[in-house]
Amino acid sequence: MRTDVYWGHITSATVPIGTPPSRQIRGVLAATTGQRPFRGHTAKARVYRRRVDLVGYHVQSLRALRRELGVY
Repeated sequence: MRTDVYWGHITSATVPIGTPPSRQIRGVLAATTGQRPFRGHTAKARVYRRRVDLVGYHVQSLRALRRELGVY
């Protein structure tokens, strides 16, 4: 599970196959991709350890975007 750990999250692709969390995540993603408007698209998910990890990840992403656009 430590593979691809970044900002306190793991992706659905890095959850070990055959574990209860993996079955649950893959079941939710499968149910999502079978419904409109998501049908035919690949679903991906991230599971964050804590809310602060989620917020920190998005704050960092917005800062990088602002730098790229030259907006301070």
